[in-house]
Amino acid sequence: MEAASGLRFGVGDRVQCKTSAAKWKRGTVVALRYREEHWPPGTVAPYQVQLDAGALIYAPQDSECLVRADDGGEQLDSGAEVHVCQAGPCRRAGGEAVLLEIEEMANSVGGVVVQPSGCLGNCSQAPNALVVADASERIFARLCNLSATAEVVERASGRAPSLDDPEMVSRLQRARRLRVRMEAREESKWNLALAGLAEDVQAAPSQEDRLELVQEHAQLLAAAGFGEKALEVLSAVASSDEPSLQNVPHLRLLLDQAKTLARLGRVADVEALQSRVDRLKPRNARESNIKAQLVQLLRETIHEVATQLGSSPRIQGYARWRLDGITPVSKHSAVYRFRTDDASRGTPIRRGRGGRTVWSKTWHVTLLAEVGEGNPEGPLPWLERDYTPISTAQDWESGRCDILIKIYLEPPGLATEWLHGACGDARAAAATGGGRAREALVWLSRPAK
Repeated sequence: MEAASGLRFGVGDRVQCKTSAAKWKRGTVVALRYREEHWPPGTVAPYQVQLDAGALIYAPQDSECLVRADDGGEQLDSGAEVHVCQAGPCRRAGGEAVLLEIEEMANSVGGVVVQPSGCLGNCSQAPNALVVADASERIFARLCNLSATAEVVERASGRAPSLDDPEMVSRLQRARRLRVRMEAREESKWNLALAGLAEDVQAAPSQEDRLELVQEHAQLLAAAGFGEKALEVLSAVASSDEPSLQNVPHLRLLLDQAKTLARLGRVADVEALQSRVDRLKPRNARESNIKAQLVQLLRETIHEVATQLGSSPRIQGYARWRLDGITPVSKHSAVYRFRTDDASRGTPIRRGRGGRTVWSKTWHVTLLAEVGEGNPEGPLPWLERDYTPISTAQDWESGRCDILIKIYLEPPGLATEWLHGACGDARAAAATGGGRAREALVWLSRPAK
């Protein structure tokens, strides 16, 4: 737009404004001869400018030392900071990968300081980042894709990072999924770890990457108690021909097959794999060493089968608990009382030379709500929900765990709805004065910090 008489810029012109002793920031002129009500009569500012970061400011004088034309070429220091949450819920949702994405995109536009931070107090909408610019703060929540993190960088710097590089986009997306899987695997959250993994296998850029992802996919399925599905995944890439001592990736798949078969108690199938390995003829010392290690591992696997025969399928990192009763606390919450004698439940009590000590930090457990196939959180038929027991570590060691659970009714939460259905008999017993639930069983994880 044409500038008003006596002014250098018009509404809509791109300018740079001096915002401190050494910093300039980009913006757009939005008003001419701007004034505020409390100013003395006749006092006006030549320009009101909206900075790219969103703030409205005014230029007190039409001076080159305060406001100048912007040709878009000069790199300016925005002075903005981005704090990326790395606390538990955000880290589990891929916070480390979000930090990596924002760092890389911020480097491409310049002028933004990116650093990890503690909890930002918005755990229910993880992962989160906080942008601090122009003395203002804004939280960006649910940073679940590159478009969301690009918006954070644009807000902080005033410049949109380019997402036209397919190699960079693919690399960052793979990094995010890998970080989420690593964190989920460490916490025995198998549904979260498996989410999207089958699609990653299909989109693997090379055969080597595909084999690694297939192996991880099968290991996670086996850990979640789905041994037959794990075998199906492995059989899709495992060769029906005799294994080769030169093909180490396929030998790893063979070992995974043996371990999965052992968990299922299929001794004959493990022995058949061992026979295939026994027939291999090493051609040098390296192959002889590989065969010896392979034979030893298969023998150990067969020996382990004997200890697992007759046992029901288990979920790694979890134990079966029964619901012993429900005590309503309010209209929207109740204490669920669980009991078990499963020795695999773990403990929050550390044992060492100094004796027994309880974890100093709050600990939690993960409950599996078995809502069935097709749930939105992953390919497994359950939801994973973290709870902090209100009972003690000593209670846990005695096979008791009390959890205060908030009940979402309008609209019903998926896990809450499952608890209502699975534990209806226990709720009825509690309403009439107590009693034991009839085999209302749940999976609870080992305690975790």
